Amino acid sequence: MRAISVSFLIAGSTAITGCGWMEGDSDGGNSDRITATSVSIESYSVTGTSPTLLPSAPKPISASNNGGAFTIQWDASANGIVDIELSVKEADGTIDFCADGPHEFYDRPCGGDYACQLQMTLDCTFGNDNRIDCTGGKGVDLSGFLDQIPKQADLQIKVRGRNTVSCSSERVEFR
Repeated sequence: MRAISVSFLIAGSTAITGCGWMEGDSDGGNSDRITATSVSIESYSVTGTSPTLLPSAPKPISASNNGGAFTIQWDASANGIVDIELSVKEADGTIDFCADGPHEFYDRPCGGDYACQLQMTLDCTFGNDNRIDCTGGKGVDLSGFLDQIPKQADLQIKVRGRNTVSCSSERVEFR
């Protein structure tokens, strides 16, 4: 698991950015609800559709195992409401793994009275149609992304506060 946390200051109309995010970027329309000025990810894990022999091995996600069911669990800390995004990214080891990905499947305000919380286990499925769906999420079709099977990828979590973001990812293998 890789994790990064970046905080930045906005002065006047000049924005200093990091991890591919700045004030005004797409956040699912949640920016007016975000109140946290400090965020971090304490833990993030993915439980695949079947067990792995080695803890460091990519977590298998297969529509033919366990009905495609897998779970994502996180424990984040923040001093207010945050936006939590989950996405699938290429497993290319790029330094800027916190950048926005085109395959986002969950984007919700979390904390306070919201259904999404800072400590949560999310139930998801991966179907034969190459689609990921999670409880309360918007889902995503990965047909264009999955140019081969099996394919390794990173499932990324991004926790956004006001002018701060923390990211982590887990390596998975779509089968």
